[in-house]
Amino acid sequence: MSMPSNGMPEPKLARQTKPEEKPSRPSFFAAYYGVAFLFMLAAFAALALLVHRPLITQIKDTNAQTQLQLQTADNERTFLKSLQASVSAAQSIQPEVLQEVDEALPSDQRVPSLLVQLGSASLRDNVRIDSIAFSPSKTPPGTIPVTGSVVPMDINLTVRATNYFEFKRFLSDLEDSLRLMDLISLVGSGGNTTESIYTLQLRTYSYLPPPAKAIVTP
Repeated sequence: MSMPSNGMPEPKLARQTKPEEKPSRPSFFAAYYGVAFLFMLAAFAALALLVHRPLITQIKDTNAQTQLQLQTADNERTFLKSLQASVSAAQSIQPEVLQEVDEALPSDQRVPSLLVQLGSASLRDNVRIDSIAFSPSKTPPGTIPVTGSVVPMDINLTVRATNYFEFKRFLSDLEDSLRLMDLISLVGSGGNTTESIYTLQLRTYSYLPPPAKAIVTP
């Protein structure tokens, strides 16, 4: 240690210390700005969802309609292919075969042709028809024939024959005819010494085709 000229030691200087700095608090503006920003962000998101929600719904509806139309078009293509295959198969059938099918199961009742058929059989087999009546076949109440189904029709006959064999031959001719017929009931009674009376019910059929389906090509 150096000594001063007067022989007295120099006094020590007190060490100066800096006061401790306190941490600064965030300003009210900064805290408010952060909350306001989050609020504005949430409000913007809600507004965007509210504005675009009808558009999103419309897009979903459009997609659903598009899928439905695509499925319909696919079904129509499948139906068209099936119809083309059926047409090709039908074109290969001989006209004579188609004529026989139409006579066996016509698309309508064709009562005049039935009268001709019954009259021809009665003359050929020496059987006299006293009465004849056509009526729809009895079906459960409320049942309506639908298209694409077989529709029955009943024929009620009263005939006279000189012997049973002639009447049996008459039934055989009707059974062998192209027109489909079923014998539903038969009742015989004695008329006189030379003739017998028979009351019978026949059932024939016709086919009611379905309505033509419009073909929509995609």
